[in-house]
Amino acid sequence: MALLVQIAEAGGTITQVEAGRAAGASIANFTLALAGQPVPMTAAQTVLFLAGDMLTSPVNAPAIGSILVGGNFLGSVPMTFPASATIATIDGAVNTFSIGREALTPAEAGRILASMMPSALTQSVVFNDPSYYQAIMAEYRSLLGGRLSAADLATALVAQAATGGDSALATTGQILATLYQGGFYTQSDLINAVNSATSAHTLTAVQAVKVFTAMANVVANNALASNVGDAVGNMIVGGQITVADVRPIALSLPRSYEAVVADRIKFRVGRLVYLAFSRDETVMGFGFPKEERAALVASEPEKFILPRPSEMRYNWVEVRLDSIELDELRELVIDAWRMCVPKSVAAEVD
Repeated sequence: MALLVQIAEAGGTITQVEAGRAAGASIANFTLALAGQPVPMTAAQTVLFLAGDMLTSPVNAPAIGSILVGGNFLGSVPMTFPASATIATIDGAVNTFSIGREALTPAEAGRILASMMPSALTQSVVFNDPSYYQAIMAEYRSLLGGRLSAADLATALVAQAATGGDSALATTGQILATLYQGGFYTQSDLINAVNSATSAHTLTAVQAVKVFTAMANVVANNALASNVGDAVGNMIVGGQITVADVRPIALSLPRSYEAVVADRIKFRVGRLVYLAFSRDETVMGFGFPKEERAALVASEPEKFILPRPSEMRYNWVEVRLDSIELDELRELVIDAWRMCVPKSVAAEVD
């Protein structure tokens, strides 16, 4: 790591970004990119190093985005990154060419800005400092002024959001809706971008709904909000909820893991199974109190199904995935998981 820092310090713009890419690619859980290392680089050099790191290490992108907005102790050196200077450095890298290539492509710059945006919004709302938010949005407008197509930016942002958590999904929706308000996108552009990502399995249906929800929150009482609601409804009616939507919920729960048994996907805590899918993945079995099961099935027989006779002795019931809504899906998964873990562990999840 120290060698990469030295290479970055001695090189130019492209070298600094490439050294960061190498750091991100080689250190899987590198939360603070230069922690414990001497930092001989200037603030501008460090911005480019961290930018490169986050591009090849999505797991670190949120933490690095926070550093670039709020500053931090990097090694033993306290560093801050003023909004205008930081964004100017990133913009300059997009315009730096050597041997026929840019230090950063416009789409990569868009992804870096997206990783900074959650902290920029916090800085604006909590600390009454909108400078980072304003600088980021101004840079997006600059990129869309001729260096990056709106379609390519939307694709890059949605793809990046898919690798992040709820904050990344919400931020992507906020950015795209704000650019829509600025005239860079039509309603169809945004809805098609998210739907295309869902069809291509870049986004799960759950993730797509979170992006859509964030868009609608930005443009409340606008026609886009209404059309986004229709898009979400179509996804649910269209039966797009699949095991891909369940997986991120289940794997986020403590002690939960996925297994494949006899060609069926199951989720377990230890040896206890709390979710299991039919082989065609259209039906999900889940842990549920057997004394309440008959009433549940009777209340919505088009949705819930009694398990096979051999499984009736277990705390178990089944649900058709094409008839369930996203919020209810999450609730069923978490409640089934709670049945398999100690109360102290269950208390960790709302």
